[in-house]
Amino acid sequence: MKQTITHQQLMSFRQNGKIQFEGVEVEDKAQIATLAEKKRDLWRSSPFLKTVILQMWAPLVIELTKARGICLACDQWYDEAPVEEPIDKRFGFQGLIAFTAYSWQHKTLDVVTPSVLITTLSFPCYVVAFGSDICRYILNPLDPYNQTSKRLGYAYGDRLNNQNNPFIYP
Repeated sequence: MKQTITHQQLMSFRQNGKIQFEGVEVEDKAQIATLAEKKRDLWRSSPFLKTVILQMWAPLVIELTKARGICLACDQWYDEAPVEEPIDKRFGFQGLIAFTAYSWQHKTLDVVTPSVLITTLSFPCYVVAFGSDICRYILNPLDPYNQTSKRLGYAYGDRLNNQNNPFIYP
C-alpha cells in the first residue's frame, strides 16, 4: 500500500493540517482483537503493525511534513472519540509532528498535524504518533497511558532514543 501524494494533496495538508486516504486496506483480523485489548504501544508486540508503520505510514508522514527524520513515539487504539481537543493533548510527548489514524471500519487513513481536533478522525481507529528527531517524553495528566514510557526506562524530559522508539529517515 504505497500512497501517492499529489501536489494538490500536499498543499491541502499544509493548509488544513489533515489529509485522508480512502480505500486503504491493511486489515488483519487477528490484529483487531489485539488492538481492542491492549490500547498503547501495540507495535512493540506485533511485527505486522511495526511493518505497516515503518514501511508504509512513516514514509508518508516524512513526505507530507518534509521532516529530516521522525521517530515512532507511540501508538494507541481508540474505540470512540475522547473529548474535543487537539490530538497532541492526548499524548505525553513534546515535539510530536504528525499522527496517522487508521480506521479498519471505514478503510481510511488520516494523516494529521498536532493541532487538529481528535474528534475529526473516523472512530474506532488506530492512532500512531510521530515525533521529530528531538521528541521528548513529558508528564501529561491527560494521557491515560502516560506511564507506559517509564517502563522502557524513560524519565520525564528524556529524549526518545532509537533503541526504544525507532527513528525513520528519508
